[in-house]
Amino acid sequence: MYFLHIHWLFVVTLFALTTLFAESDLPVPFGLQEAYHQARQQIEVIEEKGKPTHWYAVNASNHLSVDFDGESIVAHSLKGDWSVSMKLTHLGAPDQLKPANKSAVQILGNRITYDRGNIKEWYLNDAKGLEQGFTLDKPLAKEQFVLQFALDGNAKPKRIDQGKALQLITPQGKKLRYEGLKGWDAKGKELKTTLHLKDKTLQLQVAVANAIYPITIDPWLVE
Repeated sequence: MYFLHIHWLFVVTLFALTTLFAESDLPVPFGLQEAYHQARQQIEVIEEKGKPTHWYAVNASNHLSVDFDGESIVAHSLKGDWSVSMKLTHLGAPDQLKPANKSAVQILGNRITYDRGNIKEWYLNDAKGLEQGFTLDKPLAKEQFVLQFALDGNAKPKRIDQGKALQLITPQGKKLRYEGLKGWDAKGKELKTTLHLKDKTLQLQVAVANAIYPITIDPWLVE
């Protein structure tokens, strides 16, 4: 927990400096503003005796926080009144789905990667929201590639926008969005991507015929 305490001391110091400039009628230096916002978006390691290591991030712009455990993510309201979890469980061709591998976790600033060997699952925490991405270096399917997830939590999922987005409705009626779904290959060619939902099982399907690898699949979680 020592590193976490040092980091938040740094954030508080930057906040104090930013406030000081604001109250003095002097323009806040752009670099100071950027440093403050970047520090707030960092992903932190949490180590507690007797518990598995996990990681934590705050996304104040979207009023949520996120826990990462190397296998799944859990997004929470900063007020604590809703949560939603997502776990990659299977991937591959539609009729040959295989269980997702265990991951090795890598962190760099506001980005965390679950390296599963055959696919990299990554998250970028910034002011726009929580960006989720998948990078696949080699083909695991010929025509259609599927990523399958288990959803949980008290936010009810609903498929919208002709399968391009997911709406997550909290018990208080707030509507979060899992949106911006797109895919592309190494040459920048757009790959048709669709989202399918059955109960609390979510599938992202990507047309990969003739794709040049690596390919990237990229949605966002926003308020």
